[in-house]
Amino acid sequence: MGRWRSDELALTGPYVIGCDVGSQGTNSALYAADGTLVASAYQAYDVSFPEPGWAEQDPRLWTAAVRSTVSRLLAQAPEGPSAVKGVSFGSQLDGMVMCDAQGAPLRPAMIWMDRRAEAEAAALAEAMDRKDFYHHVGANLDSSHAVFKALWIKRHQPDLFARARHLMPPGSYVLRDASGVLAVDYSNASSLALLDPRTRKWSGAVVSATGTDTRMLPELVAGTQARGEAGNGRVAVGQPDGRALAARGQGDRRADQPRADHHQPPREGRRRCC
Repeated sequence: MGRWRSDELALTGPYVIGCDVGSQGTNSALYAADGTLVASAYQAYDVSFPEPGWAEQDPRLWTAAVRSTVSRLLAQAPEGPSAVKGVSFGSQLDGMVMCDAQGAPLRPAMIWMDRRAEAEAAALAEAMDRKDFYHHVGANLDSSHAVFKALWIKRHQPDLFARARHLMPPGSYVLRDASGVLAVDYSNASSLALLDPRTRKWSGAVVSATGTDTRMLPELVAGTQARGEAGNGRVAVGQPDGRALAARGQGDRRADQPRADHHQPPREGRRRCC
């Protein structure tokens, strides 16, 4: 666990916590309002590979790691937990979490490296030209994207799919656990391969072609938009009543772009999402 040095200038609140929910572990960090890193905490977890080309995780590992790391950071807040005013989540992309009406996962999440849905992607390529698919959603027609993982479950585990009420990427699952709100930012929505990045709405053409029920998808919001309060879920942060603003954040690759100086306009013929 990292922490600021005692010989540095005294820090004052308010503070915020950022949680990076990855496929190998969750890294959470406590920051002062001026961007100074105050402390960090990490919790690792495993990936399961049941078959060649399959990669799964229990979504509850992510939320347990968020709760554990946030709790450790609150204990290190220089002015106490009440000085922490917000928490935000970055997350791995291209994962599919299928939940029942209460938000409980019905099966392990299929994460970004899972490539079992090749047949489902190939079937859609027969019904829709790959160029048209890219035109609609700004993503290649590829089995790594989460919509094809949902189609795999629908085809191979129909009884489980019939019980599903929510389809969401990993970041949305974590946000719901923390705040009670089911929402998805545009970058994570893009990894579902269902979002039209120009309108920032679900693509009618691809939704229709894949047979996706949009009522099962999270609410679309900007990554910087506060969505609920962390105290309304299972993460106690902030005020004496345990509440702080919770923001959706964005997918990990999108979050890397500003740091990597990826702020120039895209080259001709390419479209950058969100």
